[in-house]
Amino acid sequence: MRPRHATFVVTLMMLLIATAALTQTPERKVGLSASFSHALSDTLVDVMPLSVGNRWTYRYYTSVVDWDVNVFTDSGVATYEVVAVNPQPDSIVWTVSEHRQIRRCYNYYFDTPPDTCWLVTDSTSFPLTEQRIGRHRFFRNAAESQVWESAFPWSRELIDPTALYRYADVDSAGGIAVDTKPPGPSYERAYHLTFQRGVGQTRARSETGPTIAGVIYSSDHVLLGSIINSAPDDRGTGEPTGFQLGQNYPNPFNSSTTITFHLAAASSVRLRVFDVLGRVVATLIDATLPSGSHRVSWDASRLASGIYLYRLDAGGTGLVKRALLLR
Repeated sequence: MRPRHATFVVTLMMLLIATAALTQTPERKVGLSASFSHALSDTLVDVMPLSVGNRWTYRYYTSVVDWDVNVFTDSGVATYEVVAVNPQPDSIVWTVSEHRQIRRCYNYYFDTPPDTCWLVTDSTSFPLTEQRIGRHRFFRNAAESQVWESAFPWSRELIDPTALYRYADVDSAGGIAVDTKPPGPSYERAYHLTFQRGVGQTRARSETGPTIAGVIYSSDHVLLGSIINSAPDDRGTGEPTGFQLGQNYPNPFNSSTTITFHLAAASSVRLRVFDVLGRVVATLIDATLPSGSHRVSWDASRLASGIYLYRLDAGGTGLVKRALLLR
């Protein structure tokens, strides 16, 4: 057996042993930032109706000004359509197609090369994850830098100051505005997003973050029209009725991730994280919580890359899932 195969087998065996021995492991607490909340109210409404065949068309515009020397712009029309659905135990994965017809321009401040514009028509598709717990967070499982130009810039990194949720509180006109950005002090772009009850996203704007110098990013995608064939309210079927532990998101993750779970009744809850040797590396919750859906943020910035197990104990029952920390 080659060494790298032996290493893989040893790691797998350690992981299996750790999973089986979690309830017998002594506890060791570390510093972390954790928060949890109980959510899903009848007053929340569907602000991003997701169903196969639903379609949104936007006036599309992005701009990048590079060191006040070059300006790159894309302007035109982009259409997004839900084309497939793949239900999972704790989430729904929607496949969304993107079709753009845009005019791309490079404008230079110096004599050479000359300014130039041309037409671009392209198509792609991407998965959109909807968590079937709580307020149904939705996100694209991609880095923010890869999707910022899209009219659907809902990266998994857009978690601060608020994530994006399918069900939300709206104003008297049935709308909601969300300001969000990637985590950390040195983000490149901030986002201003608006949604309308039963319609979906009506506008997506981005602007350069305060700590970025030399490059100015901006986008402004405005809804021109939509076709909403159906908008099933998944709160009843999507909200678990028993004791459930969701998969952390994002996963794999870098430094921080979110764990969701559901309690059928008020319970004494303990949520802990273990390494592959079965040692407790974090205690996220050790308290009595009410019934319903909850979420907790786990800050793993002090831990090394690798596989970790998180275990939820409540009402005499324990559930375990794996999380992958990558740096």
